[in-house]
Amino acid sequence: MKIFGIMGWKNSGKTGLMERLVAGLRAVGRLDGTVLIITSDHGEAFDDHGLFGHATGLLFEQVWVPLVLAGPGIPAGITVDQPVSLRDIASTVMERAQPPSGGGWPGASLSRCWDDDPGNDTATVFAEIAQRDSWNTELDVTHGDLHTIITREHQYLRSVRGQVRAECADDTSDTTNIDTDPRHAWTRQALSRVLDSMLTRSGRDPR
Repeated sequence: MKIFGIMGWKNSGKTGLMERLVAGLRAVGRLDGTVLIITSDHGEAFDDHGLFGHATGLLFEQVWVPLVLAGPGIPAGITVDQPVSLRDIASTVMERAQPPSGGGWPGASLSRCWDDDPGNDTATVFAEIAQRDSWNTELDVTHGDLHTIITREHQYLRSVRGQVRAECADDTSDTTNIDTDPRHAWTRQALSRVLDSMLTRSGRDPR
C-alpha cells in the first residue's frame, strides 16, 4: 500500500494540485484503486462570534471543514449530514488497504456513514484546544483548555473559566445559544454528561 500526500497553502500559487494528482494516477492506471481524500485541518473565523483566525475557539466556523472521499468501496453521490471527525480518516483508509489492516488506529471507519449502521444517528464528535498564549487575554483559550462536543443537532462548549455555550446546530450561519433557555435545561445537562464522560475516559478531570 502506498500513501501519497499533497498540501496546498493559500496564496502559494500552487493551484491544480488535485487535478494533477488525479491525472497522474489515471495515466499510470492506479486511479481506480486509489482512495482520494480532500479535507482541511481547521476552519477560520472572520469576526464570527467576535473571533478571528483559528485556534481561538471551537465554534462551528473554526471546527467545520470539508471532507470529501472517493475511491473503491465508497459510493458516489452521498452527502452525510451527521458530524464526523478527522481522526476517523486513518481507520477509513486502513480498512481499505490490501490486505486490510487490523485495529489500533484512532477513530472508527467512516464506512459506517454509508453502510446503514444503526448507530449512525448517535455519533458525537469531540474537539479541544490546549491553553495557549495570546495578546488577546479575553480569549477563553488563554485561561485554560477548551472542550466541545458536537452532535447532529447541538454543540456544547465548555471553557476552564466555567463559561458554557450550547447551540442548536441546524444552521451554522444563524445558531442559537440555548444555554440560558430553560426549555433546553435537559438538553444542556445531557450534553454536559456526555462531555464529562469523554474527558473521564481519556484520563482528564472533566471540571
